[in-house]
Amino acid sequence: MTKQQNAETENKDSIAKKIWLAGIGAYGQGFDEAVDQYNKANTKTSEIFNDLVTTGAELEAATRNKLEKIKEKNLDTRLNNVREKFDTRISTVRDKLGLGAKESHAIERLEAKIDALTDLVNALEKK
Repeated sequence: MTKQQNAETENKDSIAKKIWLAGIGAYGQGFDEAVDQYNKANTKTSEIFNDLVTTGAELEAATRNKLEKIKEKNLDTRLNNVREKFDTRISTVRDKLGLGAKESHAIERLEAKIDALTDLVNALEKK
């Protein structure tokens, strides 16, 4: 083989090697970019997930607060209804027994007079 043929063969081998290395380099660069994009997407996904969890917790707390207020309001309404019914029944029973508001005041006045007379009798006994 002549020098020129050796030089051409070496030149061809050199070019083939450079093409091979360029292909490997392109593959490596593409792989690095893919890994970088994956890492960015993974980080972004984690951030989005954490944001969604935070928003979900806030919504849950707000919903629980509203639900408790509704329950309290309904409970207060039901308690008021029960109180009204109870008061009505008590009034009905008192009226049937003759213990209406007027009679109740008369009884209190009589009790006060009895207490005063008892005090007077006790004072006279001591003399």
